[in-house]
Amino acid sequence: MNEKGPNYKPEYAQYFDHTKLHADAPTELIRSFCDQALEYGFAAVIVIIHVM
Repeated sequence: MNEKGPNYKPEYAQYFDHTKLHADAPTELIRSFCDQALEYGFAAVIVIIHVM
């Protein structure tokens, strides 16, 4: 079995965005999310930036 999951197809990852829409997500979670996007080869990372 593929360590990224049985349905993971790297040739398709480039067509998907990795999205985190939680305005209160901590910086470490956002960094981890970006690392996942690099690992899987997603086309983009989308996050909400909360400015006070």
